[in-house]
Amino acid sequence: MIKYRAEFDNIPKIVKCEIDRETKKSVWANGHRNAQKSRNGFYFYTFAEAKLFLVELFEARAKEAHRTLEVANGHLGNVKGLKESVYPLKFNAGSLLG
Repeated sequence: MIKYRAEFDNIPKIVKCEIDRETKKSVWANGHRNAQKSRNGFYFYTFAEAKLFLVELFEARAKEAHRTLEVANGHLGNVKGLKESVYPLKFNAGSLLG
């Protein structure tokens, strides 16, 4: 039986695999047992399913990275706009010690 492993740990790719047997949680290829779903790859019945999975995964990662960049740029703008206070600072160091 042929299955397609969508790998996403280092360089995303889809690998065509000859599977000897499978269960709900495992597949066997070349005498080795592998998890159907692991932290770096999932097995699918078709190339199209594997590709769709990778596209959706990396779209979500790109969207999250974009949100993170927007927040960082907002913080950068705030930091660039900081001005030194002209008012004397009232600070009690003892209050920090408890």
